[in-house]
Amino acid sequence: MTQPSIRLKRIELHNFKNVKFGAVDVIVPKKRGEMDILGVYGQNGSGKTALVDALAILKQLLSGAPLGASVRHAITQGADSARLVYTFETYSASEEPAFEVTYEVSLRKVFRAPDQNLDLPGMLPQKHLEVFGERFSYRGAKSKAAPKILAVPEMSSDAPIDSPEPWKTFRPLFNGQLGTLIPDLVVAQKSAAEKAQSFLFSRTLFDLFNTKGVADPRPPLQTLLREFAHYAICRLFVIRTSETGLITLNMALPLSFFHQEPRHTTTGTFLFPIDRSIPLPKDSVETVKKVLEALNVVLPTLVPGLTVGLKVLANTLLPGEGKALEAQEVQLVSRRGDYELPMAHESEGIKKLISVLHLLIGVYNGNLTVAIDELDAGIFEYLLGELLRILEAHGQGQLIFTSHNLRPLETLDKHSLAFTTTNPDNRYIRLPKPPPKRNIRDFYYRDIVVGEQEDCVYDATNNSEIALAFRKAGGSGNAS
Repeated sequence: MTQPSIRLKRIELHNFKNVKFGAVDVIVPKKRGEMDILGVYGQNGSGKTALVDALAILKQLLSGAPLGASVRHAITQGADSARLVYTFETYSASEEPAFEVTYEVSLRKVFRAPDQNLDLPGMLPQKHLEVFGERFSYRGAKSKAAPKILAVPEMSSDAPIDSPEPWKTFRPLFNGQLGTLIPDLVVAQKSAAEKAQSFLFSRTLFDLFNTKGVADPRPPLQTLLREFAHYAICRLFVIRTSETGLITLNMALPLSFFHQEPRHTTTGTFLFPIDRSIPLPKDSVETVKKVLEALNVVLPTLVPGLTVGLKVLANTLLPGEGKALEAQEVQLVSRRGDYELPMAHESEGIKKLISVLHLLIGVYNGNLTVAIDELDAGIFEYLLGELLRILEAHGQGQLIFTSHNLRPLETLDKHSLAFTTTNPDNRYIRLPKPPPKRNIRDFYYRDIVVGEQEDCVYDATNNSEIALAFRKAGGSGNAS
C-alpha cells in the first residue's frame, strides 16, 4: 500500500502551559503540493515554544511512547487539565483529498502512592501526568456528514468491567468479538494511563488488531490509526531547544535525518559528540554516509567551500543480542578544501545548520512535517530569510518554526506567519494585510509600538523604568 500524505491542518491548545486558549491554522488555501510554512513570532514567554511542545507531545503519543518528565508542567497553573486538539488532512496515493481527521487528547495531574517495593518511610505520593479523553474522528474530505468517532471511555470504578456500552465506538474494529475483549481493553487502558501514553496508539491495542480485529474494517479506523502511527515515527520531526542546546554547550551535535529507499524508510537522530569519536554499528555508518552525501549537495551552496564528513578511525565491536555487532569508531568532521577539522572548530551557527539541514531537504522534497524551536539561533539572518523564501516558493512539505529574528517577515507571505499576543485567552493571531509598500516586518514593528490589534502583541516596557532598575540593582550591596 502506498503511504498517503498526512498534513497537519490546525492546532488548538486549551490550558496548556501559558496558553489558556490558542488556535492556529497551519494549512492555508492554496494549490495542492505547495509548501506549508508557519513562522511564529512574539514576545518572550508568550506561547511560541508551547506550540512546539504540543507537537512534541503529539509525536510521542502517536508513536505509542510514554510522555517524559519534561511535560509534567504542561498544564496551566490553576487548571485541572489541559486539552490538545490536532486536525489533519489526508491524501490518497493519487493525491486526492481523502479524509479530515481530528485527534483530541487531554492531560491531567494525578498523585500516586510510591512503589511499595521501595519500603522507604515517609515517602509522599508522587505527581504524575495522565493521558485521558482520547478521541480520534474522521470524515470524508468533502463530506458534510457527522464524523465517525473512536472515543476511549473514561476509567471509572463504578462501571462494570465487562460492560460493552462505554466501548461502543470500538465495534467497527472488532465486530461481534468486542464483548469478549472488554477485559483486555480495560487492562490495556489502565496500563496506558499509568505510563502516560496513548491508549489508541498503544502496542497492546495494535496487537489486538492483529489477532482479533476485522480484516477489512468499515469504516477504516484501523487503517487510519496505523497510518498516523507511521506518520509520527517516520514523517513528523520536532526539534526543541533542549536538543540544539547541546550544540550551544559544545557537547554534541544531533544529526536529524529522513532517508527513504525503495523498500524502507530510515528516520531518527544520531547524537555525535563534538570533540571525540563514537562507535556505531556498520549499518548505521552506511546510513550516516548516505545522509551526509545528500547534505553535502546543499551545504556548500549555503556556506561556500564547506562539506561535512564521517571519518572512520578504527573497526570495533559492540555488544548485541547473542553476539557482538561489527562496528566502527567514527567522528564527524568538517572539510574545507584539503583541510579536515573536528566539528568543535566550527561556529555554533554552522553546527545548528548541519544539525537540521537534512530535515529541510526532506521538507523541500516530500511530505514531512518539521517543527523547529528557535530556528534562527546562530544562523546568519540574511541566509535564514533566503532559505525560507526558497522553501516557501518551491517546497512540498510542512515547516513550523519559532524565531526572534525579524528577517523572515521581509521574505515570507503573510499567510505563512502567526503572532502571539499578551492575551492568554487568545494566544495566536494573524495580522491583517499590510498596506501597499510596507512589508510585514514594518507592519509588525508598528503594531508593537502603536498597538493596533484587538489583542496586544507586546506587553510594553518603559525605558526609564528599565534604566532606573539597572541603577538600583547596581547599587544593592555596593558602596556608592
